[in-house]
Amino acid sequence: MTLTITDRGDVPDAALPLAELAALLRLPNAWESEDGRAGRLRHLLRAALRDIEARTGRVLLRQEVRLQGHAAGGTDIGVPVRPAEQVVSLRVDGQAVAPIRYRLRADGQNVVLVMDRALRAGAGVELVVLAGHAAWADVPATLAEAVLLTAEAFDVGPREVSHESGLIGALLAPFRTRRLGRAI
Repeated sequence: MTLTITDRGDVPDAALPLAELAALLRLPNAWESEDGRAGRLRHLLRAALRDIEARTGRVLLRQEVRLQGHAAGGTDIGVPVRPAEQVVSLRVDGQAVAPIRYRLRADGQNVVLVMDRALRAGAGVELVVLAGHAAWADVPATLAEAVLLTAEAFDVGPREVSHESGLIGALLAPFRTRRLGRAI
């Protein structure tokens, strides 16, 4: 069974590392007082977070993520986002499933939702999980650096994005999902 992400929550403004991005961009000390500057930095950071999350399959800052798919049968459902810490809701064929009937299990680098009973093949599954790190300080340093460099590249323009992509790719390499010996 493959669950796909259909919706993500918003990261609260307070969780975004505005000061770190401002320092990287070498903004003057009073940058917060400039009209629209903080909003632009938040926009750049949100775009960079989504880019890095899409490239690694990780959710960096805590948010609700909605996943949907069809069951292949069996009791285990792979959750394609990490770190997933809690199930907010689970619906199978439109019916809510009681929390007593499932649990999350870490399986190496992956997270698996384990049901107490097998699902029939083709059953519609809608899963909402709370995923991501509680604070920016909890995000692994290389992922945090990749987000900031991506936001900086987005600010500078398309030429810089392509120039920085090699460095950002190197930072992300340890976090990318690998199957059959190649990164996907």
